[in-house]
Amino acid sequence: PGPRMPLWGSAAERPPSKRRSSRAMTDSPVQQHPTAELPLVSDLIAQYKPVIAAVRARPELATVLQPEHDDIFILRYVISFRSDVGKCADAIKRAILWRRGDASVL
Repeated sequence: PGPRMPLWGSAAERPPSKRRSSRAMTDSPVQQHPTAELPLVSDLIAQYKPVIAAVRARPELATVLQPEHDDIFILRYVISFRSDVGKCADAIKRAILWRRGDASVL
């Protein structure tokens, strides 16, 4: 093959990038919400209480959950995995076991 040729002769001929710059990301509406519009953690715990209880009841978590793993800890996974109890339990178990094994790295 011959030498590589540029697709465009100059920057002016290049199509606009679809990539968002860091400046565009700081102007996102998510970061502009006042805290009054965000749900309270206590409201989220109440809303997801049945799912949190179902995650706690999973047999694979019986040996890994400790008292320091409160409802807020589990809530993070419940929201992240959209209330899929099996995926939450798997992710929680992997995270706890990883932290136990690699605590010196932290």
